[in-house]
Amino acid sequence: MRLLTRMPFHPLLLGIYPLLALLVSNISEIDIAKGTRSVWITLGLILLVWLVLLLVFRNWGKAALGASLVLLVFFAQAHVQPYYWVVVLLAAALFVWLFFWQDERVASVNVALNVAGIVLVALAIYQLSTFERAPDETAAPLSTPPVNVEATIVDEVVSKPDVYLFILDAYPRADFLAQEFGYDNQPFVDALEAMGLYVGQCSQSNYLNTRLTLSSMYNMQYVDELTAEMEPPAERLEDLDPFIQSNTVRATFEELGYDILAFEMGNVWAEWRDADQFIFLNDQEYLDFYSALVSDQLLGTGVGELLFGLDMNDFEWFLVQTTALKYLFDTIDTQSAATLDEDFVQMMLKYQLVRFVFDEIRNVPDIPGPKFTLIHILLPHHPYPFTADGGLLLSYEDEDQAFVDQIAYLNSQMVPTIEHLMATSEQEPIIIVMGDHGVAPPGSGGGSSDILNVYNLPDGGEDLLYPTISPINTFRLIFSHYFGLDVDLLDDRSFVSGQSTPLDFIEVENSRSDCNIRFP
Repeated sequence: MRLLTRMPFHPLLLGIYPLLALLVSNISEIDIAKGTRSVWITLGLILLVWLVLLLVFRNWGKAALGASLVLLVFFAQAHVQPYYWVVVLLAAALFVWLFFWQDERVASVNVALNVAGIVLVALAIYQLSTFERAPDETAAPLSTPPVNVEATIVDEVVSKPDVYLFILDAYPRADFLAQEFGYDNQPFVDALEAMGLYVGQCSQSNYLNTRLTLSSMYNMQYVDELTAEMEPPAERLEDLDPFIQSNTVRATFEELGYDILAFEMGNVWAEWRDADQFIFLNDQEYLDFYSALVSDQLLGTGVGELLFGLDMNDFEWFLVQTTALKYLFDTIDTQSAATLDEDFVQMMLKYQLVRFVFDEIRNVPDIPGPKFTLIHILLPHHPYPFTADGGLLLSYEDEDQAFVDQIAYLNSQMVPTIEHLMATSEQEPIIIVMGDHGVAPPGSGGGSSDILNVYNLPDGGEDLLYPTISPINTFRLIFSHYFGLDVDLLDDRSFVSGQSTPLDFIEVENSRSDCNIRFP
């Protein structure tokens, strides 16, 4: 209690609270560890400001109040728009008023702010710590896995080809692109088929949301069956995250003797960070964060050079947007299109990450032993960082054209990547290239289940494929054919659900009238 009344420490607590609050609000999307550097830098800057103000006021209490006022101005930018400058003026007036406050009044305000800082920081830490424990608590009631890998079967499996799962987020089917966007994707389909790959001409996703698709595909069950035994019942999409992290497909490959490799993709809840090898952007010493500056649009601009020179991670980029630094960066180069808004930040991060993934995936065949490799790329999903030829797209007026530019860029990377994997693997690999869901038609607020769905299944696996195959059956077919596991195919079905009730499903038919749904 004496510490509360005698020592004003609230600037330290109020300084780190906005960082903790930002982590809490994005906890399912951002790795908590990425906020560590921001916390230490913030604490150091707070102490510096506090000491400078101590020289001004020659009073610890007044210096502490002044430091907290500075913090208010610094972090209020994102929360009080469009009245930010009113807050700045009020803070300046209070700052001047501090010179005339009596010490007794300063002391009482400091005590109140100390208490407020303790409560806010404690609440944020509690939220962070309980979120970390939640997946373990909800993972227990998983449904019975549909695959039973017996030791005798594992011993009998001689052929273990590498398996590559490419998830291209929101990549639609060729006929959908032609009809809704006027884009001819047939040359890409022809190139895949020329390499011997099978393209599902009528494939649909089982769901219109990434979490739903992944949890269903990874566990080879529809979501309503997967969550049937959960207590309390699943209600939110986030309740499915344990099924994405701890799932039947991954566990089966591990029992079969496969190493699990996974690439960073940008959403923590969808990443397998505990894989045998998790390959992520910031771990590569050779990575040049100036790579995006090859674009003429950023080369030499103050914003571009400053942002890339700071070598910030994704949390730090988003943190900057919530502070007064946003105004500084936006005015560094007023002629540049590279203003520090959310789309700009996301495009910079995605631009670097996607290029990194396509560079690194070429090294995977050199890793010894059988491997299951997960490559989830957040393209052609918004935001759209690439021009069709792989340049940096900073801004665009035609969103539909920007979307198909992402398709064109992906196509230009996927064909040589697949060729390389097939040419450099000791044994012809199993390759799956799929969209996790479709994309809404232009001008529509809805969605689509029409997806790209491509397979390279050597040694007779291609003979088992059919036009309407969906993700629910991808690994059922693979485990049955290649590893002799007793697992049958399910009916290929597609479901939609609303945003407010994401786990209440309505079944929909195939969008193509000439596609006959196959019920194995």
